[in-house]
Amino acid sequence: MLLHDLDVFAQSFGAGHCFGCWRFRQYTDKFFTAYPAAQDILDLKSLELRNFGRGAYVFDGMANHRIEPSNPIALAASPLIGLADKAKLVDWTLDCMGLSPGQIQRLPDVTAERAFRQLGFSHQFLDQFARPLFGAVFMDRSLSMSRRSAAYVWKMLAEGHAAVPAAGIQAI
Repeated sequence: MLLHDLDVFAQSFGAGHCFGCWRFRQYTDKFFTAYPAAQDILDLKSLELRNFGRGAYVFDGMANHRIEPSNPIALAASPLIGLADKAKLVDWTLDCMGLSPGQIQRLPDVTAERAFRQLGFSHQFLDQFARPLFGAVFMDRSLSMSRRSAAYVWKMLAEGHAAVPAAGIQAI
């Protein structure tokens, strides 16, 4: 986890951009309940975790779209991601879930963008889903993080929840 002052400024109000400016001094990492060591190291019950709902809201420049994996009918009908990309996303999710953290660490080390392109994802998927999602997690929309990092985070989201303790992330 990182502990430092962080300034976040939005340059525009376009698709996938955050709104406003914040200044805070605290841990700036995310907590996923599926982290393997979390059960051993943390007393999760005493943290009174507040889980975020599964899925995401993605702004495409005109409207917010809810991407909700637990509602396959709504997911299939969403215009944000094409049908071929939805099928690839299901396959990639199952692939990530089938790998151990050690196996993920042994994947070829290429950027997430290159890995997504090798898997056949469209530019639309990259720009309207992957960049906003992984940009929020890694604070970098370029998808230049390792495919290993992207796969690990995706596995954690697929197998658990994003959460924050009742007392805030600093309680961890």
